[in-house]
Amino acid sequence: AARAPRRGLPPPQAAYAGSGDAPPARRSKSDLRAEVYRAADALGAAESALSLRRAADRTDGAANPHLRAARRLRDLCAANGGAYVKVGQHLAALDYLLPAEYNHVLRALFDDVPRSEYADVREVVREELGAYPEELFSRFDETPIASASLAQVHVAADKKDPARLYAVKVQHRGLRERSYGDVRVVRAAVGMVERMFQNFKFGWLASEIAPQLLYELDFTREGKNAERAERHMREAGIKEDDCIVPKIYWEYTAPRVLCMSYEPGFKSTDMEAIQKAGLRPRSVMLCFHHLLLI
Repeated sequence: AARAPRRGLPPPQAAYAGSGDAPPARRSKSDLRAEVYRAADALGAAESALSLRRAADRTDGAANPHLRAARRLRDLCAANGGAYVKVGQHLAALDYLLPAEYNHVLRALFDDVPRSEYADVREVVREELGAYPEELFSRFDETPIASASLAQVHVAADKKDPARLYAVKVQHRGLRERSYGDVRVVRAAVGMVERMFQNFKFGWLASEIAPQLLYELDFTREGKNAERAERHMREAGIKEDDCIVPKIYWEYTAPRVLCMSYEPGFKSTDMEAIQKAGLRPRSVMLCFHHLLLI
């Protein structure tokens, strides 16, 4: 027996019967894809305009308590370094939870972080690898090309083949020892605030960050994860020309030192650099999303 049509939902063609209008033609996948791209571009332009408007509203710290609090929190995290910078970075990513002022101000912690003195860098390399940088490499740049909450990166050249360049990630000296105490302090502070203010329900942040931070302090884990990620990408059909994972050099790698092949590049959010490199922002975005979905 034929299935009875659902009440209130006429067949697709019935809505056009007797109206004089022809039913819409089936659209090709390429047309639908182009429409999605146009909608994405329009949404991006709208978000940029909204961000500029919000930025204008955030300039007056005296009239904005959220802005004042965010700036104090940023300065506190930067002054204490290490685990505190990591907490601040995590908070900066919670744009769906915290007021926009925190996201805007705390984003500075992703780039503007303290750098270790070169003397400390030399000692960490010696303690981990058994020799100073100048004894292991033919060249080791004293000025780092990047610095983050846990480490900074120096460019080095191979001892036998100076044309082979390395990116050497060196953990900030003393960070590993301080982090255990910092994590306990953060947990205690958040717990105290929760007891004082009943509406404060962010204790889960400390519980979420604490175990991950201790894992991140062991750079051998990062090296193994990099090799695992490369295997997954190649198995998924992503070519090396589309996404490069730096090669790990284990002879120069230890828990506080990670040696990788040097791969020059720039941030995926740097639109000016993307365009200068002759890349299409949309292609970069699609490649990035593909990596997240494999």
